[in-house]
Amino acid sequence: MKLDMNSKYLKKFTSAANQVRNIISDIPDIAIIAGSGIAASFEKNKNTQTLNYNILENFPKTSVEGHHGEMLHYDFDGKNALVFSGRFHYYEGRTLSEICSIVALIHILGIKRLIITNAAGGLNPKFQVGDIMLFNDTIDFFFFKNYDSSFVPADTDYRCPVNRNNSSYQEQLEAELIRSGIPYQNGVYIGVTGPNYETRAEIRAFRRLGADAVGMSSVPELKAAKILGIETIGLSLITNTASEIMQEVTHDEVIIAARDSATKIKSIIKKAVNL
Repeated sequence: MKLDMNSKYLKKFTSAANQVRNIISDIPDIAIIAGSGIAASFEKNKNTQTLNYNILENFPKTSVEGHHGEMLHYDFDGKNALVFSGRFHYYEGRTLSEICSIVALIHILGIKRLIITNAAGGLNPKFQVGDIMLFNDTIDFFFFKNYDSSFVPADTDYRCPVNRNNSSYQEQLEAELIRSGIPYQNGVYIGVTGPNYETRAEIRAFRRLGADAVGMSSVPELKAAKILGIETIGLSLITNTASEIMQEVTHDEVIIAARDSATKIKSIIKKAVNL
């Protein structure tokens, strides 16, 4: 049975969608959520239309460094996409419905494909900083305590697995990356609440659970997109390697690493946009 979000929740963003249409007359069929530092690779030019989240009615405002709170109408060599520079996180005190507001908005706009990106810690010992990992599957460690019934009815089965077999979109992308000789990794992404980075014991536990990368976003967005019938691809830019040896990781370091490697993920995003 196809699931759908409660109409009351979607109606909340109708005005915001109309505002977007008034500014961007030609809504593309694909959108990108750009994770920490990744948006820096999208250089604005005279043809780039920019819309600040602040003007959108009933839409959350970003508060985390590296998440600018802008929507870009961006040209990928002739194929346009909406790039959302800034997302919303559980550790900011956001509700599930706020975290998934971008997905709701693009659904109302009629966008059918979504590329979700993030900066993540590499759990797989074979991963290196700068690697790009395509999601094979996810592990949800958010454990939302209170369901927002305006988001998904309380009796909805929210256990929506996200894996490569759910969409031919990712299969198309992988075939194109192989044909083009662009390197990438496959793996399982585990989403956690944050804002703290993982302890050595948590790193060991997550590896035993089968996770290859860890981050503080993306899983709720992926599940919301699946509920709404949006084809999705999940991409992690590995910005640090999670180690059982004591080492300090800071958000600033993650942002810098993401900016330094963002051109790699942008090349993959460009391939996905033009499929």
